[in-house]
Amino acid sequence: MTLEHLLAEKEMLADEVRMEINAYWEWFKARNKEISQLRKTGQSKSDTSSIAPVIEKKVSKASGSYKYYVVWKQHSRKFREKISSNTNVKGPSLPLHSYKLTSATHILINKTSWDRDEAIELESKLERYRIALNTIQQAEMKIRVGIRQLSKIM
Repeated sequence: MTLEHLLAEKEMLADEVRMEINAYWEWFKARNKEISQLRKTGQSKSDTSSIAPVIEKKVSKASGSYKYYVVWKQHSRKFREKISSNTNVKGPSLPLHSYKLTSATHILINKTSWDRDEAIELESKLERYRIALNTIQQAEMKIRVGIRQLSKIM
């Protein structure tokens, strides 16, 4: 397997993750808006949710390589209005779990309310993507180390 093949595979997986997260964000924003309108008219006492996933791309300054992380974050209300699953969006949001965690289901059970079922369903898909991305990123790292070692020898 070549480095170019791994990078293409990583990008394809990242695109699939973005599609899953974008679909969730569309539902999430619409449902939050509906709850907010019902609260204003006194028809609901439910709170809007502030927890949703994002995909982030972190670039290594030394090698220029990059790694994708899929994390659930607590977002501020203003931030929720403007964001989708866009990568590298800086703003008032806090990760709910470690970037190295492969499953956030236990955190979602404790942190979500009306959106729990959908969040857990999405997390089961995201968990598989995290594992696949980590596997590809580890293989990429081994190839890059091999290339560096060969260049030192030559």
